[in-house]
Amino acid sequence: MRRLPAFFALLALTGCGDPPEPMNGDFTLELVSFAPHEGQLVAYSLRNESGFELASGSGTVSGETLTFTEPGLTWSDRAYDLYFFADFNEDGVCSPPPSDHVWGLMALSPSSSGDLTVEYAHDIDFFDGCEFLPLSP
Repeated sequence: MRRLPAFFALLALTGCGDPPEPMNGDFTLELVSFAPHEGQLVAYSLRNESGFELASGSGTVSGETLTFTEPGLTWSDRAYDLYFFADFNEDGVCSPPPSDHVWGLMALSPSSSGDLTVEYAHDIDFFDGCEFLPLSP
């Protein structure tokens, strides 16, 4: 019979060395410098690693910014994919770029507290991903 040194036996008894429990946190998407989309609809979809949609929403850009928040949605030990679009052609559905402006951010990791906060400044690095979004034809 093998015996563990006393230090390792103590660790086993106290639980020290166990990985931390995953933390549950909030999802926040803050769109900034979105002046090209002032008054336009923006919609998003947050998905887990399996592609299952966890949350979606839409709103209108006002004052160059738009913020979405979903409390208690994300976990510190998981990764998420985020898709969002601005209805640039104002037809009410997501159309592939350049008709609409579409973005995709993959494998986003929350903080150790579980919060996933994405601040995204407008750019023209578009993504052809309408199939991942609400309001798709």
